[in-house]
Amino acid sequence: MKKRLLAAAVAVLMVVSFFPVSGYAAEQHDVGKGDVSISAHSSGSCPGHVITGTSGSLMNQHNISISGGTHTITLKDVNIATPGIGKSAIDIQDGANVTIVLEGSNSLYGATNHPAIWVEEGSSLTIEGTGSLTAEAGTSTPSTGAAAIGSGYGPNTSFGDITINSGTVIAKGSVGGAGIGGGYEPGGSPARQSRLPGSPPP
Repeated sequence: MKKRLLAAAVAVLMVVSFFPVSGYAAEQHDVGKGDVSISAHSSGSCPGHVITGTSGSLMNQHNISISGGTHTITLKDVNIATPGIGKSAIDIQDGANVTIVLEGSNSLYGATNHPAIWVEEGSSLTIEGTGSLTAEAGTSTPSTGAAAIGSGYGPNTSFGDITINSGTVIAKGSVGGAGIGGGYEPGGSPARQSRLPGSPPP
């Protein structure tokens, strides 16, 4: 009887070992303590990321960069007022597909001629949640400007897909930049603006 029970227990353990482990706890990050860099996970599945903290002084300049992969990122009372020279508060690049969940009150700013959230062409951003986000492009010089969410100033102002499902989002571009969409393109047409479904054309 004991041998049969032992054999059954071993068989159950062997079967369980073949199933992948799921339900990993979300990774925690504090942007006030350093740059947050997220890339494609080797497992192919994102456990989720929760980001908190403040980057708001000359001695404390950090940002968030997401390269490749599909990710769900919760911003919880994040304030990035000083992302560093030539940076956005959040960079989404290399084909990354990012869902940002808003919790609490969040504020993001770009450096000069940079958006608060740069969504590189080929990448995508979806914003949802019950919190709020104020996104503001960095200061600009004459005949320049960046979008708040989208792209910055330069010869190529293309940007990826941007979708807002819920939450409160205030987006302020600088000079020739859109609130959500493209930055100022020298010698080109005015900044391209993203539209939410059902909204009137600009």
